[in-house]
Amino acid sequence: MRRDGYNLFLTASHCSSKSWEDDNTVFYQAIPDYYDFSRVGVEYDDKQGSSCGFLSVNVCRYADATLVRTDVGIGDELGRIARTRYAASSVAPDTLGSLEIDPANPYFQIVGSTSVAVGTTVQKIGARTGWTRGSVSATCVDTNASRSYSKLRCQVRTKTWVSKGDSGGPAFLLNPEGTVYLLGVFWGRTKNGSDHYYSPLSGVQRDLGTLIIN
Repeated sequence: MRRDGYNLFLTASHCSSKSWEDDNTVFYQAIPDYYDFSRVGVEYDDKQGSSCGFLSVNVCRYADATLVRTDVGIGDELGRIARTRYAASSVAPDTLGSLEIDPANPYFQIVGSTSVAVGTTVQKIGARTGWTRGSVSATCVDTNASRSYSKLRCQVRTKTWVSKGDSGGPAFLLNPEGTVYLLGVFWGRTKNGSDHYYSPLSGVQRDLGTLIIN
């Protein structure tokens, strides 16, 4: 994506050194595994939250998200999501999708963004569990964030399987011809682990400004 003339990518704010705060965290990509790392960019824009209301001790935002400015020469391209070889065979928990980029079809092309209804199937690509999918169980939930005394407003809750290490993975709607609508960014799970949350793109842009996504 782009903003202010820069190439950026979106990830979860709690993946930076200090969530909900500009801290110039340097981001790395694991190549080909978690023991070999290559720098890809530096945090560009994160925001502190605002009061959740009169007499509230909590701070609120609409997205657990930060923007990272990609380094020159990384080779990122606007409007694309890396595509792995295959989706998980089931929507059941602990069912993994492929982590290997498909050399014959290496990316999804983003054609826009949209909102979703309960029951819609949401896809995700994550660093830990790969390509998974599951249905939306709620479209606007206020919930505790991953940091103390913080809340996220109007998050989308889904059955899409997400595990630790997947935070920052894109939520997207897969079209029949293979293009996608970008929906938002995954960041956490419910207390019982049965459902998972993503911050919708509308919330990301409310916190971080308008983004060019395709």
